[in-house]
Amino acid sequence: MKRAALASLAISASVILIMIFLYDKKDHPPLGSVTASSEQKPEAVHKEALIERGANGSSKEREIKKSQSIEHPPRLPASLPASQILALLKPYAQKGSNEAACRIAMELQHCAQSAMNINVASILAQSAAISHNKQDIENQVALAARLSNNKDPGKCQGITDDDLKSAFAYQVLASRSIPAMRRRIAINPALDKGNFLNQLEEWKKYKVIADSYFNDALKSHKVEDLIPLLQVYQPIGSISPSVPLRRNDPATFLALYRIAVGKNIRIPEFIHMAANADNFDGNVKAKSESILDTLTRQAWIESSQDTRTESPYPADITLCEI
Repeated sequence: MKRAALASLAISASVILIMIFLYDKKDHPPLGSVTASSEQKPEAVHKEALIERGANGSSKEREIKKSQSIEHPPRLPASLPASQILALLKPYAQKGSNEAACRIAMELQHCAQSAMNINVASILAQSAAISHNKQDIENQVALAARLSNNKDPGKCQGITDDDLKSAFAYQVLASRSIPAMRRRIAINPALDKGNFLNQLEEWKKYKVIADSYFNDALKSHKVEDLIPLLQVYQPIGSISPSVPLRRNDPATFLALYRIAVGKNIRIPEFIHMAANADNFDGNVKAKSESILDTLTRQAWIESSQDTRTESPYPADITLCEI
């Protein structure tokens, strides 16, 4: 029974991870293992970034930020160890630099993902060892190899558990003025879904930030927000990369899907599957027509970025440049 349960768990994990890999056209930079130790958290960042103000990136806050004389942080190469990047940029983030906070958040989130990949790879390898299905074995071994393939195993050495826990605070600070980070935190917060009870305050803050982003996204009509909107409005129960916040509104989902198709942007396969007409009754379809009319009264604006190939989980550190 234990062997069967382990195999079932691994296969489920494989499906979810494969969907995420197919969804994200850019692989995260290869990272190494995470060292667990105790280190003092960045108090200044926690005190500032976890304040509720600034979550909506209002024009008033941008004006206040511009009036402040904050030294721009150096642009560090991606090849530097994450611990060095943290040490060099932390003073800038503590003084209010959103660019520095953004880069730190990206590095720490990549390290957390790397640690998770190693754990999942171990589970998949164990499952493959007891499986009797040749195709399952081949798929799981291939995925395990990909997850555990760290071309730069020293990238995350020196990063502690406390460092990883501070990533969300840096995300919040960066999201005040960096649109790409505001979008990223809404769909991919640097929080541990398996440690919900110990991060209740952070999850409450996340909900405020995410609700604000998605409400604004529906009003601002920016094409780069369409995929995140489709994710959050996707029908409950459909297969998708995990987004913590979900809105059970299939009519709005269908309307947004038609807009996305009309804009010729890259739509992940799981969104196409969820939008299958057979999944919805006549009432939902009729309501979606009314919502579509409302949402298309104002044109959807395309950014200078090529939204046809944009991923809402960008790994490119240039998103941190203001």
